Amino acid sequence: MNPNNKGSTQGEDKSKALRIFKCTKCHIEVPYHYFGKQPKFAKQLIFLEDSFICYDPFAPEKRPLCLGSKCAGCMSPVC
Repeated sequence: MNPNNKGSTQGEDKSKALRIFKCTKCHIEVPYHYFGKQPKFAKQLIFLEDSFICYDPFAPEKRPLCLGSKCAGCMSPVC
């Protein structure tokens, strides 16, 4: 799913093909592994909104790190 696509909100696991999350406010660019509400690598978590999620690079095991989401007003990615 394209992060700029306003259509489907189904989550996608992007473990093999990383995409880049870019905040429209601070312009940070970070690769993310998943966009959606419930990442497959952290099934115990369910976000209320679709979120850009990556693995925490500072954790010894794979732990989710929420990078940001889409703005409710303009649908632009923000951290």
